[in-house]
Amino acid sequence: MKLLRLLIAALIGTALIAGNAATAQSPDVKITMRTFEVVSLFRAPPWSTGPDVMAQSELSRQQGKSAKGTDVFIWELIPKGEDFSGWSELYAIMAETPLGGTAQDYRNGVFNLYSNNCDGAKMQPLVEHSEQQIFALFCPAYRSDSKTGEIAVMNYHMHRKTLVKHYYHKRGAAFTLDDQDSWPMTEDEFAAMIERIGALETKPAK
Repeated sequence: MKLLRLLIAALIGTALIAGNAATAQSPDVKITMRTFEVVSLFRAPPWSTGPDVMAQSELSRQQGKSAKGTDVFIWELIPKGEDFSGWSELYAIMAETPLGGTAQDYRNGVFNLYSNNCDGAKMQPLVEHSEQQIFALFCPAYRSDSKTGEIAVMNYHMHRKTLVKHYYHKRGAAFTLDDQDSWPMTEDEFAAMIERIGALETKPAK
């Protein structure tokens, strides 16, 4: 993991540059959405090439009660023409309230899910604050499908009792963690995704 830590440290340093370069080539479309008592502002998914994000995406929207009795809102996009049962990329905003834990508690909780479902799962923290966690998750191979792996970048913001999650998943062939050439995304794509997911802004709704 030492090589991975060095790589991610370098990527954090170059992510803003990579993200700005991508923005210069295409419109920097931003989406504003109320997620319970929080207003979330986030960038469009990486596959969109113009202002009409929904024309290039398939949408799944869900809102209701969780098994724990909390209120949950999920808004997910995948590339146009793909199916939610077999997507290659997934981009989402999610909120849940009321919750009593910290952003770090919920970060650790999603990593436990990865550990249970992936061989060799790893988590790399990128930003760690009491109310915000940005991190990458690596699933070299699914236990249910040993030929497929996944990398995710996630940004968790805690506002009082509401947790807002912004995240991107990319699937591809199973990979070796220390062999970046085998990853489902390139170094530039990974750096740009850290910048894109890290650009989430949240504020209390008026």
